[in-house]
Amino acid sequence: SIETSAIIEAIKAGSEKILFQLYEAYRNEFVRWCTRHHQLSEEEAKDAFQDAIIALYKNIKAGKTQQIDVSMKTYLFSIGKNIVLNIINRKSIETKVHERWSRNKSDMQS
Repeated sequence: SIETSAIIEAIKAGSEKILFQLYEAYRNEFVRWCTRHHQLSEEEAKDAFQDAIIALYKNIKAGKTQQIDVSMKTYLFSIGKNIVLNIINRKSIETKVHERWSRNKSDMQS
């Protein structure tokens, strides 16, 4: 595994190659975790991981990652987990709104 500090330096230096390496190294494991533990579709999980990679890149570029005390994988997965939880919350809210809307519609019709 590549050292966290080396990854940060490479991204700061503008290396896109390192992002592809991270993507390749961890995507499948992240997708499996999402589909198994959070009932996300494979597509949603891939999108979430892509968003996590982009967020990681932006955090490093913005200098928000001066002190990462965990492995890059752990840091990346924690970003991904927050994205996944946002997706789940959004889906839950959409479901509630849809159910309420459907109920209200049928109430109006009766």
